[in-house]
Amino acid sequence: MNQPSIKEILITSKKLNVLYVEDNKEARESTFLMLNNFFKKVVLATNGLEGLELYENYFYEKNHYFDIVISDIEMPKLDGISMSKSIYKINNEQKIIIITSYSDKDYLIDLIKLGVDGFIQKPLSFNQITDVVMNICDSYKKESIIRLDNEYTFDKIQKLLFRGNEKITLHYNELKLLDYFHLIINI
Repeated sequence: MNQPSIKEILITSKKLNVLYVEDNKEARESTFLMLNNFFKKVVLATNGLEGLELYENYFYEKNHYFDIVISDIEMPKLDGISMSKSIYKINNEQKIIIITSYSDKDYLIDLIKLGVDGFIQKPLSFNQITDVVMNICDSYKKESIIRLDNEYTFDKIQKLLFRGNEKITLHYNELKLLDYFHLIINI
């Protein structure tokens, strides 16, 4: 199977909203710039407690969760592991990526048991972020295809309806109705 290109990744990633939690100001600002190239929206938090509050408030405001949470482990007020556990209690299907340093290896077993979706090693590089984003977007793409019956499928991310391989053009209200039906089915 061929690796997707950056262009293919961006088709998916530019529709995703991310919560990025990092207490180190320099790391937060430089990583934000990289993440902002990939995602539709990146919301910043300076510690785990603020991240958890933003996570909960985002749902109340938008009626859906962040697509991805990216967090450092060691932070004041609430560490990344505790924040991840709290988020999984709220939404056990949340995609979480942890940023880790060499000294954090003791935590990795706990995070793997939690079901974290990926790790990025400090110091962060564009290639590391690209690899993790590719994996997350690939899983979103696979999860985004809904089989409606034997003939029809709907791609939630690209908002396209297919009959076999034929694309069927839908109007705005038809797309909203399909999204609504999908929401009801998943409740």
